[in-house]
Amino acid sequence: MKSQTLNIFERYTASQRLHVAEETLLQLQQRMGKTELSVVELGCGYYGRNLFYLRDRFPDANFLGVDLKINPGLYKYEGVYLLQADLNNWQPVQNFDCVLSLAVTEHLAEINKHFSLIESCMTNQGRAVVTSPLPQAHFLLWFLSRLRIFNPQEIDDHKLYLTRTGLQRYAQQAGLHIQGYRTISFAMHQAAILGKNNVKKT
Repeated sequence: MKSQTLNIFERYTASQRLHVAEETLLQLQQRMGKTELSVVELGCGYYGRNLFYLRDRFPDANFLGVDLKINPGLYKYEGVYLLQADLNNWQPVQNFDCVLSLAVTEHLAEINKHFSLIESCMTNQGRAVVTSPLPQAHFLLWFLSRLRIFNPQEIDDHKLYLTRTGLQRYAQQAGLHIQGYRTISFAMHQAAILGKNNVKKT
């Protein structure tokens, strides 16, 4: 599988996000007593890089990635399925044990809809991993993008930097709650583990 090359800063940030995802999948395996987890990544990117990394570590799991554009040569590749779809309109046809939203919310104009989609994707006992840059990362990311250390087009596309309180509010509005929280990447990014509220919907 070929993909674009990440620089050392991008690799470090991506590795921090994936470490949280990997820990969450391990905990789900132990709690659910199974290795055949179902995983979906909302906003998987053109190459689905995160899913191929996780597939190597969780070979019994099933992985689906959804994004507006995907590499057509990778739509079904060695245990990973990539689906080209607009997340603003896409709805899942099944529920997943783990939902990943890694560095996605900062690109969205309607974050509330994204959290509702996360909730609708999850099984009742499932978990979601949501990561995003914090407000204090705004200037640093902008400055590094001017130096071409980060992709200027990608950074300029950022619309909102969620605080912890903001993330919690969007989660609660969608019927989710924070099960775990930490800052990553030198406290410039946040990672939250979300679960469904124990409220039966009618």
